[in-house]
Amino acid sequence: MSASKTEIIASHLRNSGYDPSIDEEGDIMFEFDGYPLFIHPDEEDPQVLKLFGFAWRSDHEEEDDSELILALQVANDCMAKHSGVKVITLPSRHIVVAVEQFFEPFDTFRGAFDRILKALKNCAEEVQEMMESDYDEDDDDEDEDYEFDPESN
Repeated sequence: MSASKTEIIASHLRNSGYDPSIDEEGDIMFEFDGYPLFIHPDEEDPQVLKLFGFAWRSDHEEEDDSELILALQVANDCMAKHSGVKVITLPSRHIVVAVEQFFEPFDTFRGAFDRILKALKNCAEEVQEMMESDYDEDDDDEDEDYEFDPESN
């Protein structure tokens, strides 16, 4: 009997020095350089690796359209800069960074795993920096219309 994707991934993480845990939904959780990441093993698809982490969460209680617009702009800018990484804005006012890649056979993901982790973390850090710096600047002068300039970051 061959090992499940969950077992293959968890074993690789342990062998690489991480301390993975599995939540009630079957996602594998671990930290990379202090950044919490999740892998959804998707046992139904034998080739796909789905890795994600939360990059931003709104601290604003009420809906803020300017923050949402900025989040969408930041997401698009980061996806244009980082190969293989998706940046998703959720209705829950979160920005998620994700990587979904296919490997055949699946266990060959090990060869690209470190690069995937670094790309994901770099993109998440960029989202955080852009949201914090641009939103802070916007707060300083609430009367001016905000124009996003990706060259300024």
